[in-house]
Amino acid sequence: REYALGDLIQVIAAARLIKKRYNIGDIWIVTNERFVDDLNYCFTDIRFMSNEVLIHASLDFGFTFTIDGILERDHSLQNTENGKHRIEILLNYFGINDLDKSELDWSLKLRGGLVMPQLKHDKKIIGFQLRGSGFMKTLPTQMVKEIIDELSKKYYVALIDQDKDKGFEGTNILNLCGKLKTPQVIELLRRCD
Repeated sequence: REYALGDLIQVIAAARLIKKRYNIGDIWIVTNERFVDDLNYCFTDIRFMSNEVLIHASLDFGFTFTIDGILERDHSLQNTENGKHRIEILLNYFGINDLDKSELDWSLKLRGGLVMPQLKHDKKIIGFQLRGSGFMKTLPTQMVKEIIDELSKKYYVALIDQDKDKGFEGTNILNLCGKLKTPQVIELLRRCD
């Protein structure tokens, strides 16, 4: 899977289940170079490599699957799978149709040494990603601010975005925009309520 960090996180849970169900020794997830180091740090039970070094004819791999098209099936109104969650589409492709969601393992297996910002614990914490992957998947800025202002009356709200200029300050708002690397974001979301 070359892009979309959210899809890669889903692929990790699917890969763990595929590995277990089919008793596979090693699963490598091939992806964009920008994700490889962070994912190898966060998920030590799976190996990640850059799509630049994969040679499909290599004897090092029993089988390779390109799943970008599989995971995009939910975008087509003509496709009968457009109402399914992407992880279900992926597992169905690999013959796993009797999915019990409790079998999916989303856990981190961090290498250690991860420095995290200090979080207060006297209220629940909500993680809020300010933008989607593109314009069409992003709410208007004013609407986002109104939602966060309302949530911050009762909860701590941790703002997440890769751009430090997108965040803002306020009571019970923790502006982490542009301050976290991917492993820290994943750990932050694990700690959120």
